[in-house]
Amino acid sequence: MIGTTTHSPRDALPAPSIQRPRVLYAMLDGERPTAGLLRAFALSRVLEGDVHVLRVLPATQQISPLFPQQGALDALAAVDQAIAAGRETPALVAAVLGDHVLAERILVRVGDFIEHVVASAAELKPELIVMSPQEGHLGVLVTILARATGVPVLVAREAGRRETIIAASDLIAPQYPVLRRAAKLGVHLDAAVVGVHNVRPSNPVPRLESRRETIARVWAELRVDAEAVVTSEDDPIAAILREVEARDADIVVVGTHRRSRFARMVAGSSVASRLVSQAQRSVLVTPFDR
Repeated sequence: MIGTTTHSPRDALPAPSIQRPRVLYAMLDGERPTAGLLRAFALSRVLEGDVHVLRVLPATQQISPLFPQQGALDALAAVDQAIAAGRETPALVAAVLGDHVLAERILVRVGDFIEHVVASAAELKPELIVMSPQEGHLGVLVTILARATGVPVLVAREAGRRETIIAASDLIAPQYPVLRRAAKLGVHLDAAVVGVHNVRPSNPVPRLESRRETIARVWAELRVDAEAVVTSEDDPIAAILREVEARDADIVVVGTHRRSRFARMVAGSSVASRLVSQAQRSVLVTPFDR
């Protein structure tokens, strides 16, 4: 028919879109985003992606059956608070990053912090979640988030003078995810990488050398020029932190098992949680399955 054009089904298909890598900055209420947000933005640039900001306000209103009117008033006050935070948060972000973060990449939610971070991670599928240091049980919170989302969580602290990454691994997981994550991060940041493993003094001396050989073998398989250090101390946290201090390292990468049957109960006693709480440098908690 004159004036018509036929198209094949292949012509009708849109060009596939390539999603840019995403970094999610998770922001607690009352926090002033500064160094943590800057680190999240810098990492998004390194990954050639975008940074998204999530601010979670606590749900404070509780409706009492004796005074339902007061509950309704509290609910309205919470809505007003959320609206005000929705206006305030872009200004806080802009004060740190200028206009580098689009408004649609800034989310404000009310409720449980962990639930909203998990939901946002499921929706955005970020490469990384970044948080600023906080008072209290931050190690437990970060470990639970990494396990629940399956996404590495970075607690961004002051950078060391040397661009060095410490990969603190127990060498239990067969794929050595902590070493792999550290090697990948080292390539992105053009940083030196040091694998650190601790063997308790009660173990035989030959085990130290075999563990050092294991780390060296993984580095060779990954084709990275990295060091292998095996320490022998009763407290692995002290051994790791001593190595961090000696090298003035920038980031410590540590793992956490996702499928722990009593994940929340043991989170506070894990090496990852203790490192987050005690380290003076940034800590990246990497979740993995056995």
